[in-house]
Amino acid sequence: MVSVVERSLILSIRPQFADAILSGRKTVDLRRRRPNLPLGALAFMYVSSPVSSVTGIFCATQVMSASADTLWRLAGDRSFVRREYYDRYFSGASEAHAIVIDCVHGLPTPLPLHTLRTIWPG
Repeated sequence: MVSVVERSLILSIRPQFADAILSGRKTVDLRRRRPNLPLGALAFMYVSSPVSSVTGIFCATQVMSASADTLWRLAGDRSFVRREYYDRYFSGASEAHAIVIDCVHGLPTPLPLHTLRTIWPG
């Protein structure tokens, strides 16, 4: 049996994108590298500076991979970014990836990364 820890991932996300995920405006997270996670994995949203804490969790229901142009057609409207930003982000990438987000929950209190490491060593 696979434990929750083995089926989880910490994703570093910029504050404006984390806010958009928590509000439901962003339902895919874009990545240049394909994340190694099983479907249904729990993703902890580590919000980068200045927040520097885990502020929410979501279920990663799918990872879509395609050329940047194809992925834009499939998921661009759910990415919460403008096409110009998207093109710059994926410039030079041979493949683009999008994590499909579901079941988003904000934490009542942000969890600093060092606290998470104490709870789940390794």
